[in-house]
This record gives sequence, structure tokens and C-alpha cells, in this order.
Amino acid sequence: MGDSFMTAFIFFAGGLSFLFSLGQFLIRNRRLENLNLSVMFFCIAVILVQLGFIITGKVYSHPDILFFNLTCIYCAGPLLYFAYHLVILPVEKLPRKKFFLLIPTVIAFFIDIYFMTIPETHRVDEFVNLFSGNNTPLVLFIKNAVFIAGVQTVIYLGYLFRKLYSILDSDSMKSELNITIGYTALSIIAYLLLIIGLVLSLVTVLKMGAVLISLLIVGSYLIGQRHPKFLQMLYIEAEKKYAKRYLLSDIDTGAILGRMNELMEQERLYSQEDISLKHLAEVLSITPHQLSQLLNELLNTNFNSYVNQYRINEAKHILINEPERSVLSIAYAVGFNSKSSFYEAFSRFTGKTPHTFRKELLM
Repeated sequence: MGDSFMTAFIFFAGGLSFLFSLGQFLIRNRRLENLNLSVMFFCIAVILVQLGFIITGKVYSHPDILFFNLTCIYCAGPLLYFAYHLVILPVEKLPRKKFFLLIPTVIAFFIDIYFMTIPETHRVDEFVNLFSGNNTPLVLFIKNAVFIAGVQTVIYLGYLFRKLYSILDSDSMKSELNITIGYTALSIIAYLLLIIGLVLSLVTVLKMGAVLISLLIVGSYLIGQRHPKFLQMLYIEAEKKYAKRYLLSDIDTGAILGRMNELMEQERLYSQEDISLKHLAEVLSITPHQLSQLLNELLNTNFNSYVNQYRINEAKHILINEPERSVLSIAYAVGFNSKSSFYEAFSRFTGKTPHTFRKELLM
């Protein structure tokens, strides 16, 4: 009963994945990323249906069902990577060199074509060998090919996971980001289970991988009802980033950075207690949004950290060269308006309190 339900669930998820594929293809104002998602969901659907036939043993009487199996397995990794590129960087064309990632898929396609030329009885015998652990030359070739495909896909998913994690600090769409990161991690686990199951001829592990992929597909539908922007999340984030980059397109960033260094190092603008992002932007004749984006994109920092690094550097100099001067007077001299804010910033930049820093260097 349990096996029957599990198999039905896998086939159901395969059908749902076909519907996802069709939905992305038929969407109004279809874009390249929709076509990419359509092919990706189609490949997943094919893989799930084929896994259902393998698990039930029906593959022995219907060996043709595994047509393009290796092609779909190899295609999944690049399509996931392309999906990421297309939705994260929608304003950029997909680089031509990225299509070299499809070369293994093309090779897998011709391997599938060759495999279909093998007599049906021979193919069935090899399927039996594959899942009985009898490693004939052809079985070993298939296992190695599947292993390489799995490694490729895990690498792409790992790259996707790292990129998603790097934008996790986004103030908006954080729940969707968490969901997508979780999905990526679970997808890595699912692919590993499939590869282990096929390479080591472990049908139970293969079932676990198929069920996990099925859960991810069904979960995508259910989550889509709760978070309608789920599949659009990366695209929305990309649009925000593009809008921010556009802010810097009309200004001379090199000249602005040079003027900022002059204001800080020569005029000690940081020592003004009431210095603000708005005030500095006015001095530089740019908008606060432009200044904020310039600090973020070119210096990888924010306004408070940018100003405080100058304050702390001068504070360190005074602490060493004026040992009799009080810490509080130094804090006020470099622009802090309280002892607590000075201590917090000093500890964050140096890992020590001002007293400890002074004591260690003057011993």
C-alpha cells in the first residue's frame, strides 16, 4: 500500500511538473526566462515519470520510456544556472560562452540516440544488470555518465545556493529568499540521492530521491499559492539592483571618490558630530540615494561604517600619541556624541576596547 501511494505520488508530481512547463510556455508576454523554466520543468517531469517506471519495474517491459533519460539529467544543471542568470540579470543578454555548458547535454543526447539503437532485449538485460549490481561494461559506462551528470548538477545548484545566500540580507522578499535557499539545498540532497541510488544500484535510495523531488514540485505549487511572487522573486530583486546601478550612470564616480577622500582626510569632515548622509551628498552635489549606492557598490560599505572608520583611525592615533588624554575627550574630538557609541564602534573595528588598545601598545 505504501509503495503504491509513493509511486502514485511520483507520477502525480511528474504530471504537475508537465503543467508547470506548459504554464511557463503559454504565459502571456513570454520571455526567455519563461522558456528556460518551461524546458527545465519538462526535463524534471520526464525524469520523475522515468523514475516511476524504474521503481515499479515497468521499465523492463517498456524500455523505450527511458529515451532521453541521460539528456534530461544532464540538461537540468545548465537550465538551473541559466534560470538564475536570466532572472538575476534580466537586463543583460545571456553570454554566448554560457552555451558551452550545454555541450555535455548534446553529448548525452547522442549517447541516448545510440542506446536506442541497441536491441530491446539487450537493453532490458542491461537494466537488470544495472539494478542487480552486475557491472557490465555498458552498465559501468552508464553509471559513470550519471555520476558526472550528478556532479555537474550539484556544482550548479551549489553555485546558485551561494549566490542566493549572498543576497539574503535584502530587506524585502526575505521570506521568498529563505524559501528559495531551502529549495536549493533540498534539491542538492535530492540529486545526490538519485546519483547514489543509480551508481550504487540502491533502489531504496533512488525512491527517496524521487519522493524528495516530488515533494519539491508539489511544494512549489502550494508555496506559490501562499507566496505568489515565489518564482518571480529573483527577477524583482534584479530589477531593484539594476535601478540602483542606473543611479550612478550619470556621475563621475572617480571624481566623487577623490573628493570624498579629500573631505575626510584633509578637511576632517568626519569629526563633525552632526555629519549625515544627506549633508555629505549635498557637499558632493549628488543625491543621498546616489551616495548610498556609491558606498555600497564601489566601497562595499555603508555611510556609518565609512565615516566611523576615519573616526576610529584618528582615535587610535590619539590614544597612542596622547596617553594622558581621556577616552571621552578623544571620542568627542573624532566626532562621536557619546562614550557608548565610541566604545561600540571601536570594538567593532578593532576587536578591543579603547583602554585595552592603549594599554597593549604602551606597555
